[in-house]
Amino acid sequence: MTSKDLETLKSELPVLEPEERRRRLREIQLPLSRKIIKHPDFEIAWPEKVSVIGFLVVLAVCALIVFGTWFLGQLLS
Repeated sequence: MTSKDLETLKSELPVLEPEERRRRLREIQLPLSRKIIKHPDFEIAWPEKVSVIGFLVVLAVCALIVFGTWFLGQLLS
C-alpha cells in the first residue's frame, strides 16, 4: 500500500466519541476460558492441546539428549 492509500483509509474511518467508544468496548464479548481454579481472583486457564503436546515433545527431546549423553559416556568409559 502506498501512503496515499493509507491516508484514504484513515479519512474513511468514522471518528468515535469517547462515550461511543466505551459503549462499543463493553459490547465486546471475550471467549470464556476454562479455569483450573474456580476463583474470581485467579486467572489460571487450562492449557491448550497444542501447548501440552509441544511441552511433551520438548521434554522428550531433552530426555533423549540426557540419556544419549549418559549412554555415550558408558560406551566410552
